[in-house]
Amino acid sequence: MTRFIRFSLIIPTTDLDRRELLIQTLSLVDGAFSGNQTEVIIVENGIKKEKANSFFKRLKEQYPRLKIKNFSLARRSASQARNLGVKKSKGNWLVFLDDDCLLTKNWPKEIKRLSQLPSGEIFQGRIIHQFEEKNLFVDIFLFWLEFSRRISAQGEIEKPTKLLHIGNAMFKKKIFKSLDYVFDETLFPFVGEEADLAARLLKNGVSILYVPKLTVRHIKKTRTLGDTFKKAFLYGRKEGILTERYPLDLLAQQALGQEINKLKKQIGKKNRRIFFRLLKKWLSGKSLLYKIGFVFFLLLRQLFFWLGFIYGRIFYKFYQSFKK
Repeated sequence: MTRFIRFSLIIPTTDLDRRELLIQTLSLVDGAFSGNQTEVIIVENGIKKEKANSFFKRLKEQYPRLKIKNFSLARRSASQARNLGVKKSKGNWLVFLDDDCLLTKNWPKEIKRLSQLPSGEIFQGRIIHQFEEKNLFVDIFLFWLEFSRRISAQGEIEKPTKLLHIGNAMFKKKIFKSLDYVFDETLFPFVGEEADLAARLLKNGVSILYVPKLTVRHIKKTRTLGDTFKKAFLYGRKEGILTERYPLDLLAQQALGQEINKLKKQIGKKNRRIFFRLLKKWLSGKSLLYKIGFVFFLLLRQLFFWLGFIYGRIFYKFYQSFKK
């Protein structure tokens, strides 16, 4: 008798305004997976209980074949919500999604294919960001996203990666047994939990495979000035904490000091070349006013990033001293 592989889809949600996207996701899952293969775990955090209960009751009635479980948290924390989802899951494979994503038609097929591969424990899918309203700050976000993809060389080919974006990722559940915890709720309640998890997994010798065919579309309303600077600060904070938390081994620094510095300079030079080529292409054909505004706010974004980076390093040092 064929043994069914069970999938646990874990979706945290903080906003019932996204329920239509969630319904579309469940519709595709319901049509692609049989009920004895799949469970869907939805963890709501920060939503009024009466509204949530009514909505999830309707979901369970609408999709009786799916094993839909919903849990509630008072605190708004994506890390805590995902940790609860992991704890409550029963599947061999854990699939993490966000509540603002739409699955592509081939997504279920890819999930099944990847689960049947003889090797591989973590698969990172591709995320395409779509905005309902475009503006300068959306353009800055998309520019920086494209720059990040180019320096990480993510394209159309399956290849190992060090990056983890938990809004579309698939894990073999047993790999979490080697970790003391999955997502760090204390240091990274919202931004940075996936990078911290990736660092610990890679340190344990677990590889991550980037799979571009495993694609979802993240649907966003728009981007504001406040969003841009707040996220830049939080990304900087994340990098600052990770720099302090996972420093290069002291002996390695002493043995490879000159080589490391040389490599850093080479990478920095390469990244600057990619950045300015992309910037030139991005601004081509734009008005002078747009170019000035774009560069001005791009530089401000970087200022907030570095402020966050400095804050993150200082914060983590104080955090460690208080733990002792």
